[in-house]
Amino acid sequence: MMTPTDIKSAGSRYIALGSALEERARAFRDDAAPTPRCFGLVEGASRELDDHYLDFYTETSDYITDLHRKLTAAGTALLRIGRNQERVEAHEQEQIRRLPHGD
Repeated sequence: MMTPTDIKSAGSRYIALGSALEERARAFRDDAAPTPRCFGLVEGASRELDDHYLDFYTETSDYITDLHRKLTAAGTALLRIGRNQERVEAHEQEQIRRLPHGD
């Protein structure tokens, strides 16, 4: 069974991964953005190729953005679950402490 600390640690790693991915996504959007004369690092060759590259660029940007959001949401949920589990365990311990002890 995972402890609350394990769950919160996993949540933090998901959030860190999402942040790292966002940095890479920003670099991709900036460095590979199509311009009127070229797309990415390749000189524009034909309208058809330009259209295909624009489709690739848009789909890749959308995919990375969606993945970033999902990783961040999963990490946030794991952090919340870990904190909630800690509260439940603390409450259980308090209830056990309050039980009458037969002497």
